Amino acid sequence: MQPLPAPDQDRSTSGATGKYLVIKRLLPIFEQCAPDCARALTAVATGLEPIDRVRAWETLAEVVKAANGAEGFTGEDSRISARLQTKFMVVMTDATAEDFDLLAVFRHLARADLLRAIQIAKTFTGEAPRAVATLAIARSVLEKRKEPVVAVN
Repeated sequence: MQPLPAPDQDRSTSGATGKYLVIKRLLPIFEQCAPDCARALTAVATGLEPIDRVRAWETLAEVVKAANGAEGFTGEDSRISARLQTKFMVVMTDATAEDFDLLAVFRHLARADLLRAIQIAKTFTGEAPRAVATLAIARSVLEKRKEPVVAVN
């Protein structure tokens, strides 16, 4: 992920024109990070679901926008990678992150409002995220729900 090289001519980065040129050079980086934006928003929606369901639905709409604008986003390939580099060593770790996947957020939110989850799943333009969301909704319908335990005195 490298920005575009500087133009041949030396142009100032001050003023509106300069800001535009800087943004134009950085666009390739933003486009490569688009799937990560969708994954991060998915994790936010998953985290909001038990706390504030209204905001979770709003965030899920933002997930759809980010996913539709990101090539290669499938909704099920989320990983967290970390790298620590010092003068003498490099340490890397890689792990799966289920909360960053569409499966988790759609499974939880479909239990709350099945029809709304179906409508949002239909708005994905990519075939893969739409399929993942649809399967997560179907799974939430087919799973047996745990009955709440009621204490009797």
